[in-house]
Amino acid sequence: MNRLVGLALFSLLVTSCSLEQNKNPSSIKITELPNPIVGDVGEPFLSATPEGMLISWIQDTDSVHQLKFATLENEGYGAPKTIAEGNNWFVNWADFPSITKNKEGHLAAHFLQKSDAATFSYDVLVTQSFDHGKNWTLPSKIHTDTTKTEHGFVSVVPLDTAFFVTWLDGRHTASANNEHQEGHGHAGAMSLRAGWLMPNGSIQDAIEIDNKVCDCCQTHAIATEHGVSVFYRNRSDHEIRDIGAIHFNGSWSEPNIVAKDNWEIKGCPVNGPRAAWDNGQLAVAWFTAANGKAKIKLALSKDEGRTFAKPIVIDSTNTLGRVGLVLDQNTAYVSWLSSKNGGEINLSTVDLTTNAVQHHLIASTQKSRNSGFPQLKKQGTALYMAWTNVDTTTTIRTVKITQ
Repeated sequence: MNRLVGLALFSLLVTSCSLEQNKNPSSIKITELPNPIVGDVGEPFLSATPEGMLISWIQDTDSVHQLKFATLENEGYGAPKTIAEGNNWFVNWADFPSITKNKEGHLAAHFLQKSDAATFSYDVLVTQSFDHGKNWTLPSKIHTDTTKTEHGFVSVVPLDTAFFVTWLDGRHTASANNEHQEGHGHAGAMSLRAGWLMPNGSIQDAIEIDNKVCDCCQTHAIATEHGVSVFYRNRSDHEIRDIGAIHFNGSWSEPNIVAKDNWEIKGCPVNGPRAAWDNGQLAVAWFTAANGKAKIKLALSKDEGRTFAKPIVIDSTNTLGRVGLVLDQNTAYVSWLSSKNGGEINLSTVDLTTNAVQHHLIASTQKSRNSGFPQLKKQGTALYMAWTNVDTTTTIRTVKITQ
């Protein structure tokens, strides 16, 4: 599978005409936030915290990759801080680093580091900060195996004093006598693992929670009222790759399927789900191309993901997936990428009492892999979106969306 490195060159100039083109005849207001970051940058990630929105990104300087972060404020980005750097990282358009903050105010960030010369041999490293990002702990692996295989597509959920982590793990893909399988060996399947990142850097109660999953679709985990839930693309023995769910409430449940799309595909679509929880209701959004028809779907659950209502079709025209999701009482906000006009970022509002869907054009972009996965998060009464924009130049763009 050909996966491209999605680095971007940011320009200080933000043109007003781009916002004029993105006006919608609806009640939403799109405000672009100026970004002072210059250089080769990409893979933005948004994290909503009680104190405000955080954004992280990768910056490339003289062949050294740096993971940086800043706060997002009404006037734009705060002063950037460096989390970690290295010259042997794995940087990929679909498998992006993250940052988040737990209730104690501790920060955790993850990134990917090569473990071997094979293309997709890389490890997941995590680091923590206990002083608001001024200093960071020595990075350490979240998995204990030493196979030179693929480990990635991480989700981190902030808890009280710790963090829940889940990731795709390739240790079973390496044969017993050959650990160098170019990252995608044929001895076994990619698995899904999970554990708890403690303040001392250890991973507690690490466990395999599904032994056969899609190779390179993003995972997404959320905290619910009684535990945590993990969503991912499952993989059956017959190559059915529908969205799976598994839950922890003192013990792990058996995996269940969110909706039986019956999408049979002999390869990974690189298109993971997104989930959200609000006021006793759980929502999951995802992409499927079952029966050759590309669709964005949304399903709701009243029992923390054990069962789901019939999915709502968000879009079935020109969609490429790469979804984002925010749930706010009786409204779901679903972001997704369209191939229309060469590439467009859309935001769909879904009234959960009537299932009515309204679409909003957020920005023009490109449908190429270099444009990555747009990020969508809610902070206070506003939505924030960030993405790698590819045009005559490439930029990281960030917008605030209000009503």
